[in-house]
Amino acid sequence: VRLALCKWPGLTVSGPGAASSLRAWLASLLTRNGPLGAEIIVVGPLGDRLFPDLDLPGLRRIETAGEGLSRLEAAIIDRTRRLDDANVPDVTAHRREAPEYPLPLVLCVTDLVPESLVPRWRTMLASATRLGLAALVLTPDHSIAGGRDDQKMVNEDGSGELSDTHAQIVVDVSGSAQVSGPRVLADLLEGSRLFQLSATEGADLLGPIALIHNDHEFDQA
Repeated sequence: VRLALCKWPGLTVSGPGAASSLRAWLASLLTRNGPLGAEIIVVGPLGDRLFPDLDLPGLRRIETAGEGLSRLEAAIIDRTRRLDDANVPDVTAHRREAPEYPLPLVLCVTDLVPESLVPRWRTMLASATRLGLAALVLTPDHSIAGGRDDQKMVNEDGSGELSDTHAQIVVDVSGSAQVSGPRVLADLLEGSRLFQLSATEGADLLGPIALIHNDHEFDQA
């Protein structure tokens, strides 16, 4: 089953198997596309949770969801101008016309979107697909709305007013997609089981790649 992230901007992933499935997903992007083919922006401590002690080109750690959103908004402006200049409808057509400027996938991964950023987040998602941009929210297993109004979590139950209109996947401990939506996504994933990686397995897989690209010894400890 092939699941293109840019077709599901704002995808929400939750459940006890979500983190290990997301780790495998991101590791696949990094190994297949290389440091120039994909840029993954991970917000806050989520980066260390998914890939502890990993220093790899293409994997960017930032402090806040606002910073990640600003990077995506800047990419929207730049890529829209490039597509207009090339007179092409989307990044796929641009890659065919100008392979020397591939416009790699840019993916922002966060575990929360502050309520104050929801309008900007929605606007960004509306432009993301044609521009080769994506954003994904990994929710805690049993998250609830936070105490501060400007730090409301985005939950599978709709808190934060995002997941009610965007694609959702709930992953059980074995990697099975128990609940998903909308219907077309549910049909695509019906009966499927997502690949999973533990943090140790992620280090085993990506450590040698980090060693090659960084040209220094990779510390797995």
